[in-house]
Amino acid sequence: MKLKEQIQSWLEEVEAKTFSSADDVEQFRIDWLGRKGRMKDVMAAFKESPNEEKRELGKLINQFKQSIESRIAVGSGSWDLGCNRGKRCSRLDPARRRRSSRCSSSFERGTT
Repeated sequence: MKLKEQIQSWLEEVEAKTFSSADDVEQFRIDWLGRKGRMKDVMAAFKESPNEEKRELGKLINQFKQSIESRIAVGSGSWDLGCNRGKRCSRLDPARRRRSSRCSSSFERGTT
């Protein structure tokens, strides 16, 4: 199966995904965007693709990654993750994630 067809197939899978718990959301994030996730494989295949196809594939990959991130955001918003900081919380934003799984929110610590 060509990369374009594979991405379109995965895009349908991602958009149809539903979550039953916060753990499901986190596992989905790890499976797709984690260090050993499928997105890494997609990027490796993109690197090997012919230059003539890269413009079209690049747009499709960006759409695909945005769809994954959107599903994670929607799924995370559906579950109370025990934090009062909302979108700024490290549990919701992988870019802000620290080694500790505990929230650094001052609300949670009882200080304001």
